[in-house]
Amino acid sequence: MTGRRHVGRAGALALACVLGGTTLAQVPSPDQPAPAVGKSCENAKKKVVREERASAEMADSLAKARRARETCVSRNACARYDETIRDTERQQGRQATRLARFAQERDAACGR
Repeated sequence: MTGRRHVGRAGALALACVLGGTTLAQVPSPDQPAPAVGKSCENAKKKVVREERASAEMADSLAKARRARETCVSRNACARYDETIRDTERQQGRQATRLARFAQERDAACGR
């Protein structure tokens, strides 16, 4: 089961990076000065980071619900886990859309 958890987290991180437009090559080195950016750019970056963090947390809760669903014994408990899984998957779709929009706003505000 631990392999699934790591794959889920890695998948969520990869999704967040793709939607956020970040790659390891874009990380500035410490000896390079950071480019001057405006307040709107900083706020847009914070929104993207916040949304990426929420996306990772949601992926963790989905993995937890799926693991719990695999081991449930009562019909009512299994139904609750099924509902939680459906709701979380629906929220992930909306969150991915919101993250893409925030990333576009960030790119426009930061001149990318």
